[in-house]
Amino acid sequence: MAMISSMEMTEEKYQDIITEEDQKFKRLRLDFMNASESWNSEKQQFHQEILARNQRIQEIHVENIRLKAENEFKEKMIQQLMSKLSTPSGFFPPPNQYDPRLQYPPSEFK
Repeated sequence: MAMISSMEMTEEKYQDIITEEDQKFKRLRLDFMNASESWNSEKQQFHQEILARNQRIQEIHVENIRLKAENEFKEKMIQQLMSKLSTPSGFFPPPNQYDPRLQYPPSEFK
């Protein structure tokens, strides 16, 4: 009879070990599932950040194009104004009467 109780004890011990290992496995599986869910959440968050940054890059690109067009327009306006300033308007001021170079021909000015 001592042998039966020893076998029962060994079987009980193995059953306890199996139960304990099963619980460890379930905890690991649960941890893995939680980590997987956490990773999916993190991955989704990264994806949202990437989308937001891509949107911002697109906005900056459009703004850059707008600013270049505005700059070109302003440069053309400046060129037009400069050309108007350099073109005589039809009015010429009278020559300075005190400048001897303007009153005498160059041969007499020596």
